[in-house]
Amino acid sequence: MKKNKITQSTAIILSALLLCGALTACGSSDGGTAENAPAVQTTTSPAALAGDAPAADPGAPESASDETPQSGSQSDTVSFDETTGILTISGAVTKADLDPYASQDYVTAIIALEGTVLPENCNKLFEDMYVQSIDISKADASAVTDMSYMFYGSDAEEILLGTPDSSHVTTMSNMFSYCRKLQSLDLSTLKTDSVEDLSYMFNNCWAMTSLNLTGFACPNAKNLSCMFDDCGKLESIDLSDMDATNFSDLSMMFEDCYSLKEIDLSSWHTEHLFTLFEMFKFCTSLEKADLSGLNTEKVHTMAEMFEGCESLKQIVVSDQWKTYEARFSDDVFRGCVSLVGENGTKYDEANIDIEYARIDTPDTPGYLTAAG
Repeated sequence: MKKNKITQSTAIILSALLLCGALTACGSSDGGTAENAPAVQTTTSPAALAGDAPAADPGAPESASDETPQSGSQSDTVSFDETTGILTISGAVTKADLDPYASQDYVTAIIALEGTVLPENCNKLFEDMYVQSIDISKADASAVTDMSYMFYGSDAEEILLGTPDSSHVTTMSNMFSYCRKLQSLDLSTLKTDSVEDLSYMFNNCWAMTSLNLTGFACPNAKNLSCMFDDCGKLESIDLSDMDATNFSDLSMMFEDCYSLKEIDLSSWHTEHLFTLFEMFKFCTSLEKADLSGLNTEKVHTMAEMFEGCESLKQIVVSDQWKTYEARFSDDVFRGCVSLVGENGTKYDEANIDIEYARIDTPDTPGYLTAAG
């Protein structure tokens, strides 16, 4: 009998402990459940990936609510008009305010009223908004530090930013990534002095034909990997206002820009470049690349830098072009069948590695042309 009583007491204590643990794991201090707990977000940098796609976890669309907001429904920050399909935002808006409207095709436009204040963290704020247009030109962005994935996966054909005070923003990684219907964008009003990460910023903007980056200096930017990756309709881009002093990672920056015909980086002055891996890979329409602004003496990899550039005829470099630190340098010119060096050296599939990434002279055959 004594043994049974001890066993029963032990069972009661264990049950209480398990129940207490379950409440701690599933609940919160305000009595919430696990369903209300915030989703865990990884911090994997897209630049750390060796592949073509952005990091899956931070960019993966989150499931939207199945509940349809009622017509005329509104809160302190959001008001939805079912008749027009317009979602109006005001005040100190948060991602939680907008989440019920994500991935919903009944919302046609988002408009920020005067007095709208964007949160410090705008990560995924307008993610997967299936709208025709987003106008935040009247919103206050002075507190924003993070614009990563801000418009990720949006169907907007027009995004109006106005003249925001974005001087405190440090990352614009994936900001417009997978905005597949966006044809033109004006970023000339953005303040970019604090921005360090531009990786995947326009990744998979398939319809983009016009991009205004006038005044887009980004003097502290380091990571530009995959910045324009898969912008398949972009024929030209002016990057002359960019301050390239601190640029270190340009890997896959223009990869799969099938329509890009010419690139001019002669105004750049680089000091810290580390990788040019696949920088222009499969830019099949590219005919001329002026890279005379690039100092490559610290570059560690140039592997597949121009692979698949079948229309490329000329690559211009300066005396700052050095390759002695490059350790990964295979297939630099694979498939560049139209390429001809300054002294007339033509493409030969037997010479596609780093050895021929030099200015073409009678004594040192190569595929490059000296600036000037």
